[in-house]
Amino acid sequence: MDSGNNVVAQGAQTVPTPPLPNPRPPTTSYSAPSSMVPGNFGNVTMQGTVALAPGVYNIHSPQANGGAMVQISPAGAVVINIAGVGTSQPLVFSGGPQIDNTSGAAANFQINYAGTQPLVVSGGTNSYAVINAPNAPLQFTGGSDFYGSAVGFELTLSEISFK
Repeated sequence: MDSGNNVVAQGAQTVPTPPLPNPRPPTTSYSAPSSMVPGNFGNVTMQGTVALAPGVYNIHSPQANGGAMVQISPAGAVVINIAGVGTSQPLVFSGGPQIDNTSGAAANFQINYAGTQPLVVSGGTNSYAVINAPNAPLQFTGGSDFYGSAVGFELTLSEISFK
């Protein structure tokens, strides 16, 4: 007798690779101010709290270290398309609480990357995000929770839990 609670294994799923940002962002260095609006940016270094207004950001390589916080403000959807061409670590969000998406909707903070270099992400109390990097190794660190989804070639977890 079938109780309807059977688990049926599916074949491997193929996730399409996101396209490179077009036009490609520059590779020049840029120190992020306390708030940013959508656009094309080079190698962005974020310090302190950086508020991202809703929209699409094409960034060559975003870096947020040493307790920097990326905050979605005002509420809305933020998409970061990473070029990362010729960069050994195209995304580094590490060293403390990094993602502050108070909407509680992972779809409101999306990161896309088509390359093969590792992405490093540290969580925070409001780490709601969608990471789409099917060709890249993903490394999650930080001793906190991550809410949403992450697609990568390989996944490494260090003191973080997915909810």
